[in-house]
This record gives sequence, C-alpha cells and structure tokens, in this order.
Amino acid sequence: MKRAFKIFTGLILSLVLVIGSPIASAFAATTPQQLIEKGNQEYSSKQYEEAIDTMDRALELKPNFDEIADASIVKARSYAKLGYASFALKSLRKALEFKETLVNSVEQDSDLDGLKSDSEFKALVLLYKGILQNYDGNFKTGFDYIEQAINEGPDFYKYFVALNSKANALSGLEKYDEAIALFQEAIGYAADDFDKYTAFKNIGFNFSNQEKYQNALLPLTLAVQYYDEAEREALPIPDRTDLAPVWETQGWAFISLERYDEAIESFDKAVESDSNDAWAIYGKATSLAALDKGDSALENLKLAVDNEPEVAEDANNDLEWESLRSDSRFKAIVGS
Repeated sequence: MKRAFKIFTGLILSLVLVIGSPIASAFAATTPQQLIEKGNQEYSSKQYEEAIDTMDRALELKPNFDEIADASIVKARSYAKLGYASFALKSLRKALEFKETLVNSVEQDSDLDGLKSDSEFKALVLLYKGILQNYDGNFKTGFDYIEQAINEGPDFYKYFVALNSKANALSGLEKYDEAIALFQEAIGYAADDFDKYTAFKNIGFNFSNQEKYQNALLPLTLAVQYYDEAEREALPIPDRTDLAPVWETQGWAFISLERYDEAIESFDKAVESDSNDAWAIYGKATSLAALDKGDSALENLKLAVDNEPEVAEDANNDLEWESLRSDSRFKAIVGS
C-alpha cells in the first residue's frame, strides 16, 4: 500500500492542481499524532504561528497524555521564539504536567533560552526535578527541590501540582499527618475534578498507612466519585486501571473493620479495573475465608498466588485463614 501511494503521488498532486481543495482535504491530518507531526514540521521550518495553530487543533481532538505533552512543548518553544514569554510558560507548564520526564531536556533546550531567567521557568524545573526524585523514592531530595520551587515560583504556593507533590514527599518520609493537611490544602487549588480525585485518593492512602481505616473510607469514596466526574467531563485521564489501588485500599480498610461483604464488593471493583491485581484477588479470598466460604476462598487464593507468589506468605500469616490452614487444598496452594 505504501508503494502504491508513492507511485500515485504525482497523479494526486496533479489532480489537486486541477480540481482544487476537496482532494487535498481528503489527505489532511485528522488525528492528534498526524497534526503533531505536521506542527513539528512547521516548527522546524520556523513557521511558529502555524505550528501553534496546528498544535491547538491537535489538542482539541482528545489526545492522550504523551500527545498533550508533545503538542504543548512545541507550543512553548514556538511562543518562546516569537517572544511571548507568558504563553510559552503556560504551555511549558502543561507539557510538564503530562510528561514529567521532559524536565530532563528543558533546562538544556536552547529554543527556550528566552525563558530561562524567568522565575516561573526556574520553579518549574525545580518542581519537576523534585517530582522525579519522589518517583525514585528519594523523598528528602524531592521535598527540598519542591520546597525551592514553591519559594521561587510566583504562584506555586497555590499551584495544585506543587502542593500535591510536596505532600507526596512528606508521605514518603512517613509524615502522614503533615501530608494529609497539605493534600487537603491542595484541593482548594485543584484545576479540575481529576486533581480532586488525585488529592482525595492520596488522603485515603495516607490514612490507611496510619491504620486509620475508618478515616480512609470517605476520601477513597470521594476519589472514585471525582474520577467518574472527570471521565464524564472528558478530561484527560488515565485508563481505569488507575482506580484499582483505590478500590483495593478501600477493601483492606473494610477488612480491618471486619466489614467483609463490603470488602468483597471493593475488591471486585478493583479486579474489574485491573484484572491483574493479584492483591485485590487475595483480599477477596481473605474476606471469603473470614465469612467461612472456604471453597470460594481457596479458589480465589489459588488465582492470587498464581498471579503473585508472594501472596502465599501473607496467607500463611493472616488470621482470617486460621480455619483453613489444616485443609490440604490450602497447603497445596501456599506450601509450607
């Protein structure tokens, strides 16, 4: 097919000259990726205004996270080349929000030289360096970078991403109460319902980390509600596997409160969101064991262990399995 297209290119161009725009429009870029490729070509040709227009069209077509970042970084570079610093920084902020790893190249990007003396540019670089440190588990370093960003940025003390990321660093340092307070503050600066989902999810996780399971339930429930609302609003969000840890954490909270039927409902929703969530399958098995539903409990336990062998160690220790430990099927599944 590619060869045939190349053979007839000349004929198509001739027809465009004769007939006009209808045939040309049939071959116009129509997907976000096609428009991003076109915008990159325009940028390379120093057609900066055209590149911005093309990337705006791409962003109107519900692109994925990577496509949003790719379109936004080209917009940032184009605005910087045209001398529109405030527009460039707005686009740069959006690019980094959807692809944090861009910060690794942004600092060295000569096309952004016109922005580098701006306090917001410096703050964005510090913030996303801190976020990447958090991802690597270096929470003290991450916290320090993010704190510098908030002090440097003109409005970062009320920027949701900065506050949420600082709270994540505090959580990683096991300063859970401080983290929860900051997540709650961040909600006041949420840009949309997906930000609210993120904050409430993190609040629930932090209560759970402290074994304050009753306190964890409401924020986890609110997190799901805001995710569903973000989905209805057609906001850029990840697929529903992102919800699996929320449902799973809620399920373990219910187990800790001995509310096993509700735990099973939560674990079922976790597995519905991510069928590979072995710990959610194990949570359901544990709940069934606590309800003396041995056959179903063992069936789910085997499925969980098959997906994640480490589950067996928990099954050998969790009290809910006490009544089944002498069952030969249990021993066959988890070993000694």
